[in-house]
Amino acid sequence: MTQQLFRSVLYFGYAILITLAFSPATHAQQTEALQLHRPDNHATQKESISGGACIVQTGAFPVGFNAYVVPDGDHPSYPPFCSPVPAGALNLVIDILASEFREMPLAVRLMKIENGEEREVLSVPAVEYTSGNIPLVVNLEPLGRYRVLLVGDDASGNTGNLVTIPLDVRKAGDYVHTGNGGTGWGFLLLVVGLAGLAGGLIHFWRPKSATTGAGASS
Repeated sequence: MTQQLFRSVLYFGYAILITLAFSPATHAQQTEALQLHRPDNHATQKESISGGACIVQTGAFPVGFNAYVVPDGDHPSYPPFCSPVPAGALNLVIDILASEFREMPLAVRLMKIENGEEREVLSVPAVEYTSGNIPLVVNLEPLGRYRVLLVGDDASGNTGNLVTIPLDVRKAGDYVHTGNGGTGWGFLLLVVGLAGLAGGLIHFWRPKSATTGAGASS
């Protein structure tokens, strides 16, 4: 019975490791409004998001979005993040994907959501981003909720919020890329798979006990 149980655990570990090995790689969290964007399919992409970025499609025009951790001393380098983003100093990179919107003056506002109300914490006056790249340096509080607003004139000439990028902030010190939604299931499955594999190998390849050898000789 015990041997059958260990064999089942071993097979389960193999199955999980094979599944993780062939699953599509992802470096960004996906939500209904934030989806993984592959720039090799879009000739108008900027080099700043050549490694992939979130794309926000719920506004007046689509934008690419990445958050980069600002290096601090011997702080290691991390891949870019989508929401949820790490706490602390970040370089936000917003890319206007459609060239026809790059000559439109846009103001940038960073809003913090507290107790159901929004408070402006950063504002950049309206300018044209002809390169298609909007850089923004921010410092976000752990477990906070923010929104980045791109403000400009709509087709009717009325000024308003054209694009909204929601940002949820992780707890302090959390820089782990965990896949969709930051749930950590991919990492958990990897640990379970390795544990199952190790347990099975120990069971099948451990030396036979002395009592087993004595029983066999008698």
